[in-house]
Order: sequence, then C-alpha cells, then structure tokens
Amino acid sequence: MKLRLLVIAGSCFGLAAAATSSIRGVAKSKLPLYDLSSGSFTCLDGSLNIPALSVNDDFCDCPDGSDEPGTSACPEGRFHCKNVWHVPAYIASSRVNDGVCDPECCDGTDEYDGRATCPNICKEVGKRHREKQLEKNRAEIEGARAKLSYIASAEQARVTRSGELERLEQEVTAAQATVDMIEEVKTAAEMREKEAKDAVEAAYNAKICGPHVDGLNAWLDQILAAVKALEGSAAIGDPDVLKAVAVAEEIVEERRIKESREASEEETELEKEARLAKDQADIFRKELSEARDALRTFEKERDEINRRASFDYGEKGEFDKLDGLCLSADTPEYTYEICLFSSATQKSKTGGSNTNLG
Repeated sequence: MKLRLLVIAGSCFGLAAAATSSIRGVAKSKLPLYDLSSGSFTCLDGSLNIPALSVNDDFCDCPDGSDEPGTSACPEGRFHCKNVWHVPAYIASSRVNDGVCDPECCDGTDEYDGRATCPNICKEVGKRHREKQLEKNRAEIEGARAKLSYIASAEQARVTRSGELERLEQEVTAAQATVDMIEEVKTAAEMREKEAKDAVEAAYNAKICGPHVDGLNAWLDQILAAVKALEGSAAIGDPDVLKAVAVAEEIVEERRIKESREASEEETELEKEARLAKDQADIFRKELSEARDALRTFEKERDEINRRASFDYGEKGEFDKLDGLCLSADTPEYTYEICLFSSATQKSKTGGSNTNLG
C-alpha cells in the first residue's frame, strides 16, 4: 500500500516537474516563476493564487495575463518563441493561434492548434541573421579602427595647431608692427603731398589771379594806349614814329611772352614736386593696403585655429578630421551641399544665387 502511494506521489511530482519544464509560451529564464509542483500558481503581479491546472487553460484568470502565456486568452499576455537556431522572441498573446505565421516566431510555435501550418524555418532565418550580424560586426570593427585613427589624427592636429598658433601669433604681431610703421610713414608722405599741392595752387593764384597780373595788365594797357595815341596823331606818317610804335609793340609782346614763360616754368617745377610727392604717397598707400591684407590673412588663420581648438569634436576629438568635409546630393532642380561643422547650401541647376540653409 505504502509503495503504491509512493509511486502515485512520484508520478504526480514528475508530471508537475515535466509540466513546469515545458510550459508553452514561457522563456526558460522565467520557468522558476511557473513552478507548479505545489499544485498552484501565483500571478506574477501577486494578485491571485490559482490552481496549477488553470495555467494555459485558455481562460484568463490573472489581471496581468501571466497565467496564459501560451494562449490568446489574456489581452495583456506575452508569448515566448524559443526559435532554436535563431534569436528568441516575444509576441503579443493575441497573435497566438490567429491563423497567421508570425515572422518573429520562425519556429512556428505560435500556431499550434492546426489552423495554420507554420514550418520551422529558424535554421535558415538564423543563418541569414548571423550573416547580417557578422557583416554588422565587421562594420563596427572597421568603424572602431577608423575612430582610433581619427582620434590619433586629432591628437596630432592639436600638436600641429599649437605650433602653428604660436607662429601665427608672432606673424600677427610682426604684421601689426609693419602696418603701424607704414601708416606713420604714409601720414608723413600725405602731409608732404598736401603741402606740394597747396604750393601749386598758391603759385597758380599768385601768377594768374594775384596783384602781379593786375599790375602787368595795367602796364600793358598804358603802353598800348600810348601806341594807339601815336597811331592816331598827325605824326603817324613820320617814319621815326612808325618805327617807335613798332618797337613798342615788340617790347610789349616780348614782355608778355617772358612773363608767361616765367610763370609757366615756376608752375611746372612746383607741379613736378607735387607729382613726385603724390607718387611717393601712392607707394605708401599701396604698401599699407598690402600690409593690412597680410595682417588680415594671419588673423584669419589664427582665428580659425582658435575656433577648431575650442570646438567640441567629441570626447577625444574623433570628429576633428571631418571638419570641412563636404558632401553633396543632386535632385532634378537643385544640388545640396553640406560641409560638416560649417554650412549647408542649396544650388539651383538653372542658375541664380545659392541659398544658405544654415
């Protein structure tokens, strides 16, 4: 009798253990939560304790749906597909025995009631998945190598920029000193230029518009008046008088030519000095423009190095190497270009100006 009871008890325990090790829809890691050896099951949310036979009986007892992991009875339930040869997966319990072979369950275990025949294709799916994963791993390895290369490049760039920055600071200082010196010389040259120009204007006014001209005109007028008086006199037919008139006219003309020549020679000399002063000032103005251009170039290079030195290119500067890299893509109407860490533009293929996108 006792032996019979032991056999029955052992059989029941074995059935419970077997049931626990093969509960449909439960992941192996969750099987300890479905220990039915006591003859009962506690909902995973702790809300109810139900008989072991109520698990997967196609009736939802637990509010969290945990008593029906292998049926579609509970709306909140989740069904676990083992997918041997592939990756285990979960699907909503509502998709169990719905007549559709769910791709997540490549082993076909989600359709076990016979309404749909779902072959186990996990071996093929798993092979494709592993090939993709292998390719992904290769890409990640290549990416990691590239990252290490970029980090090394960034470190070298930092060292190079440090030396360049020191050199450019010296260049900026020297260029600024050159600009200051040329500005000083240019200012002096422009003062000489103005003085020479003013002298030309003063000479012109003195010779052409000043009292000297008035006096000369008055003297000439007197001579001409005397000549005209002689011409109108009764002695106009006298050869001596005619000779005197001719001589007077000749003297007047010579004096006029002489005064004009002297004024012209003096003015030309002043104009020459003014022209030389202007040429000298032009030279310094050009040199100053070139010196300022050089200063701006050095300052621009220095500022760019400072910008890159302070820019966040990642924890280890791994994106530094990509600064300035430009990528483009075409559409029927536009070409779009993105220069990393710099700009984005839209270029029309029919002409017109570019549009800055940021």
